[in-house]
Amino acid sequence: RQGTIDLFLFDGRGKPRPDPWATVNARPKRHAGTPLDVATERGHAACAALLRAAGGRHSLHRAAAAALPDDLKAWLAEGAEVDERD
Repeated sequence: RQGTIDLFLFDGRGKPRPDPWATVNARPKRHAGTPLDVATERGHAACAALLRAAGGRHSLHRAAAAALPDDLKAWLAEGAEVDERD
């Protein structure tokens, strides 16, 4: 899993791709939440660290529940609706 995340999100120098091959904050239909939510929930710490390094963040409601102000500020700055459901 780590190799796939690394390939899609980082270039050969280990820097985040300017145009990544995957969307780090996508919302999967089956699992709900963001990829970082899923990796954290399933105990994939190394994958979660890669996602975080590439700009991944927790979903708005999970960030609120876990008191993660940086994630909350980022979502709200992008125009997220406070009443939106995950």
